[in-house]
Amino acid sequence: MIVPRVPSGKYYLRVEPEMESRIYQSMHYELSIHRDVPTHTFFWIAALLLLIPPIFTTVRAATFESARWRESDYAPVGASSGGDD
Repeated sequence: MIVPRVPSGKYYLRVEPEMESRIYQSMHYELSIHRDVPTHTFFWIAALLLLIPPIFTTVRAATFESARWRESDYAPVGASSGGDD
């Protein structure tokens, strides 16, 4: 469990297991507490934000090239044949 923004200081951690009393006597567990552990959330947010300009530029360039080829005499797709009657 990650608990963000807990100020420095002395704290008492109280753990109360919820189980039947007959199991409670034989239950052993260990607790580890770590402070200032980095999370990858901000990395992925930054990565997504950095990908927006290249994606936008690629789509814009592809749209431009498609429109340019449509106006060309050598259009590869959708070209209408002049037909020699």
